[in-house]
Amino acid sequence: MKGKVAVIIFAFFTICFLSLCYASDDIITEKQRLQEPILKVQRQSYNSLKIYIDNFEDDIKYTLERKINGKYKTIAVLKNKEYIDKNLIVGKKYFYRVEAEYNESKKMSKVVSNTPMLDKTIINVSKSKSHNSVYLKWEKVDGASGYKIYRSTAKDGKYIAIKNINSLSYIDKDLITGKTYYYRVRAYKTVGKKTVYGPYSNKTSAKPILASPSFNISQNNTHVKVTISTSKGATGYEIYKKDVNDNVFKKVATTTSRVYKDEKINFLTTYEYKVRAYKVIGKKKVYSGFSAIKEQETYIPKPNMALERSQRNSVDIYWDGINKIDGYEIYVSKNDEQYTLIKDISSSKAGKIVLKNLEYDTTVSCKMRAYKTIDNQKTYGDFCKVIKKTVTQFATALRVKNNASVYKGAGINYKVLGVVKKDQIVASLDKVGNYYKIYINGKVGYINKNNVKSYSNARLLYGSNINQFSNLGGPILPTGCEATSLAIVLQYLGFRVTKNELADKYMPKGKVGKTDPNVAFVGSPYSESPYGCYAPVIVKTANNYFNTKNNNKYSVNNLTGTNIENIHKQIDEGNIVIMWMTIGYPYYQNKWTLNYGTKTSKEGKGTYSFIWYGYQHCVAVIGYNKKNGNLIVADVGYPGELKEYTISYLKAGYNRLGKQIVTITKNKYFLES
Repeated sequence: MKGKVAVIIFAFFTICFLSLCYASDDIITEKQRLQEPILKVQRQSYNSLKIYIDNFEDDIKYTLERKINGKYKTIAVLKNKEYIDKNLIVGKKYFYRVEAEYNESKKMSKVVSNTPMLDKTIINVSKSKSHNSVYLKWEKVDGASGYKIYRSTAKDGKYIAIKNINSLSYIDKDLITGKTYYYRVRAYKTVGKKTVYGPYSNKTSAKPILASPSFNISQNNTHVKVTISTSKGATGYEIYKKDVNDNVFKKVATTTSRVYKDEKINFLTTYEYKVRAYKVIGKKKVYSGFSAIKEQETYIPKPNMALERSQRNSVDIYWDGINKIDGYEIYVSKNDEQYTLIKDISSSKAGKIVLKNLEYDTTVSCKMRAYKTIDNQKTYGDFCKVIKKTVTQFATALRVKNNASVYKGAGINYKVLGVVKKDQIVASLDKVGNYYKIYINGKVGYINKNNVKSYSNARLLYGSNINQFSNLGGPILPTGCEATSLAIVLQYLGFRVTKNELADKYMPKGKVGKTDPNVAFVGSPYSESPYGCYAPVIVKTANNYFNTKNNNKYSVNNLTGTNIENIHKQIDEGNIVIMWMTIGYPYYQNKWTLNYGTKTSKEGKGTYSFIWYGYQHCVAVIGYNKKNGNLIVADVGYPGELKEYTISYLKAGYNRLGKQIVTITKNKYFLES
């Protein structure tokens, strides 16, 4: 019995003890659940902070307090572990604490603090803008009023503030080309009278450099032309070149010009070019990068050709020389017929050939090309532009505006051939640059275009005056107007004969008082006695000249009796007219009795009287005014070119002397052939 009781008593106390133990565990757990809150605070933005409880539990009440005016005041009862405190002042430090409450038990956290700040600025672009500036760009910082830019010349050197700016980019100017600059940026915000700064950005660098130039390339005749686009700030440029078969570029030029002519080229070759700019700083050159490479395949250039009418019936073909070619081929077409190769010239030099004896109204078309001979085969360049020249019997008439010199060539550095006076008329063969090619005293000369004006009313043949009082061709002929006028006509037809040659060799002559001027020249053309000859003598003189030259191509025509108004028709047919007139009104000058049957009188028997009227004169009519009919005359007694006379001025003397005119025309056979 005692044993059972003892067992029962032990069991009771054991149960009581275990119950007390379990009740004690429950009490400890409740107390431990209300732990001291672990409060943390982080910067959320420039005007907010994030507060959170590291050991947050859902069934505990957390009261968040912020220190305001020296006292902590409740700003929120937290329903979760995080809280964002907004609308704060950037740069101001804020203090926080939180109270935990459970079953009337409370515990306070430690005080924590933080300051809302601007974000760190992030520079995402730093590069050269030009030869003396760099470009910076950064990301926007929320809340920033602006940004302060700092610069240094060494990465770890002293950074100096250079600019406050409220945009997100900046161009730093007036820098040294080729020098590296380092930058930092930080945002700032103005709060009242205070400026609050964000942290510095990362360090970045940039170097102002010359822009790589671009260029155009082309072959221009015998050279390759390199035209460089401006690289701002550049002192000059270096040009490099290589044959496509070479491996290495070689510098061929250093130049301050943007245009370079590379004359050291071979035709039918491919070259590559590249360019870079440089700037001289002190004694050092700072370079840009190289341009893109450009390729040029060279070709045999077209010749530079010109046609000039050199004489009435001839055309000169000129061309400039082209180095490094082997020759030229010249092709000519007349009146648009098939082109014919007229000359193969195995030379690279400039040259000239003459197309002679061209018929009037022939249009000459000319083209030429250059070639190189490779392995005994000709490789040709392209033909130059076709140039045409029409050989007309009518000239471009010009009137002289003021006294002007006529030069042997197209320029003032040539010899002066003579002077033409104001209001004279000249016949132009052609125009060469700023000069007209004209006839003067039987020679070809050049007069500046500013000294002449167009005379569109003139119908003018390519005649030229020869002054009988000049030494051209020999001594002066004081009374040799007839021989001189004949020389004008023969030179117009292409014969090289002078006034003196005609007077000395081909003109019949007789003594004064015993000579009929219809049979021979009265006296001597070298004498100053006022005598001469009439139309039949000029016909004889011209025929004598043609007979000695065995020339049967022309006929000499005595058209005496033709009314002066009809001379226009002869000009229209292309004939220069030798005409007799008097200087002033004709009057009786001398009279003598002549015997038939003498060497210088008519054939037959008996005698007759002859009256000499003066002052008798002979001229060559070269054209007329289409508007009023005035005759344009090569007055051999006048020291100039062509003069214009009214019909009324010439008519009385012309009629008194018997309406004498002589022409020389091409025979029908030669016209047809």
